[in-house]
Amino acid sequence: MGNIIKTAFLASAAIAALLVTSANAQSVAFGGDVSASYVSRSYGGGGEDRYQFNGSVVAGFGAFGAQVDLGTQSYADGDGFDNMTYAIHAFYAVNPALTIGAYFGVDDWAAGSSDDDYFGIEAKFTPGGSASRIEVEAFVGWYEDIVSDYGANLIGLSGSYAITDNIDLFGGYLMGNWGTSGNRVNSYDVLTAGAAYNFDTGLYVAAAYQSYVYPGSSGDYTLQLQVGYQFGGGQVFGGRSYYTLYPGD
Repeated sequence: MGNIIKTAFLASAAIAALLVTSANAQSVAFGGDVSASYVSRSYGGGGEDRYQFNGSVVAGFGAFGAQVDLGTQSYADGDGFDNMTYAIHAFYAVNPALTIGAYFGVDDWAAGSSDDDYFGIEAKFTPGGSASRIEVEAFVGWYEDIVSDYGANLIGLSGSYAITDNIDLFGGYLMGNWGTSGNRVNSYDVLTAGAAYNFDTGLYVAAAYQSYVYPGSSGDYTLQLQVGYQFGGGQVFGGRSYYTLYPGD
C-alpha cells in the first residue's frame, strides 16, 4: 500500500513539473529560498551541534506549480556534509488564500549508505491572499525506511504572523508516531517558537526554540539560528526532511 501511495504522489509531482516546464517561459513565475542554519541541541546533560544548508526553487504556471527542495546537514564531530535530502512538491492554488499540494522526497544518509522516503499531502492558508500578515501551513505525511519496516506517521501544523512589515513571529507543532508498520506508537513530538527579521532586500535572519517531547525526555530542546535569502515569491511549502522536522536530531 505504501508503494502505491508513494507512486501516486511522485506521479502527481512529475505531472505538475511537466506542466510548468512546458509552459511559455514568459508566463512562468519563479521564486525560492536559500538558507544556512546552526542548531545546538541539549539533552540529558549533554549536547550536539548541527549545520544545515537548504534551498527551494518554485516555478508556477497559472494555478499549478512545482517546488524542488535540496539540502544537506553536517554534524559538528567531523562527519562532514554527507547527509542529503531531495524533494519535489506539486501544488494547486485553489484561490488566492488556499494552496494544496503533495510531496515526495528522499533522505540520503551517510553518502548513500542508507535512504529513507518521505511523502504526504499539504495545504497553506493565507487569508487575504498575498497581502496577508497571517500564514498557516499543515501537512499529513509518512516517513519510511526503504530497507526495514520502521517509519512514522506525521502531522504538522505551523503558522506565522507579521507584526510589522519586517518582523514575523512563528510557531509550530509536529506530532510523530514512530515504529514498525501497524505498531507506530512511539511518540516523538516537537514544539517550535521563534521570530524572524526580514530585510527589504530579501535577506532575513531568524531564531527558533524547539522543545522535544517523548517518553523519558527531560527538557530536551534545540536553539536554531538561520540566515537566508528569499527571492521572487519565496518558497510555497516548508521542507519535510527528517532533519528539517527534527533539526537537532
